[in-house]
Amino acid sequence: GAAGAAAATLADAPRFAPGPYGTLFALLTLFAVDVPAAYTFRVAHLVTFTDKLFVYIAALQLLLTNPKNLLPALSGTLTGLVYLVPHLALPHLDLIPSRLAALLGSHPPLPRPSASSSPPSPPSD
Repeated sequence: GAAGAAAATLADAPRFAPGPYGTLFALLTLFAVDVPAAYTFRVAHLVTFTDKLFVYIAALQLLLTNPKNLLPALSGTLTGLVYLVPHLALPHLDLIPSRLAALLGSHPPLPRPSASSSPPSPPSD
């Protein structure tokens, strides 16, 4: 009956959460290492935190919402750490095919705002 079908459905459920959890935690690992903190703040004149704390709190909340998130989070974190191993030189691998790189390289790069430029003025009414 219905109870047997529900039990079979639960038995067939994946043991890990589907979605981009592995990618998110791999990127979180790179964020922790490569992105500098923008500012720091003190709480009760005892502990100093950086603005990165809020990203870590969001990741922890994502991890703790469902036990099925643990395996993808751990594998993503491990992937991020392996990417950072200097002897593997993974950031320097040529992963883009040469034809695609030539096509992308033939277009001028998009302009990037410089740190010394002033922000655009608001439109006048």
